[in-house]
Amino acid sequence: DRLDLGAYYTRNPNANYGWLGVEARYGLLRQSETMPISLMLRGAYTKTLYVADMDMHTATYDVSAGRTFWNRVTAYAGWGNDAVLARETSDAVHLKTELVPVSRAFAGVQARLWHLALGVEREVGALTRTQVQLAMVW
Repeated sequence: DRLDLGAYYTRNPNANYGWLGVEARYGLLRQSETMPISLMLRGAYTKTLYVADMDMHTATYDVSAGRTFWNRVTAYAGWGNDAVLARETSDAVHLKTELVPVSRAFAGVQARLWHLALGVEREVGALTRTQVQLAMVW
């Protein structure tokens, strides 16, 4: 009940890239009558796809705190770090392999109904992004 495993796939239909990843989340604290928040630790791995002249991998960890209201809506915020390894695989150029750490902060809200979850998340770091998520939940 404290462990959540996931996998994801995305592809930009207007470009030559996508991602495949896996993640594991572990609940350190669970919201209850005596505990006002939940605390989660997450680790993930992502591989960039469809880019013929570059090989890129990302290892991620983050910690987040959240609170659920009415057993349906969860607001959360957290901080994490990514280690991005990128190396060129083309014969046309010779670039050095890069290993870059990237810190980030994030916050979001998720609503659950039956086996569906809909969420919106904002992340601020080297890049700022907003993401909408739709997931099946069991």
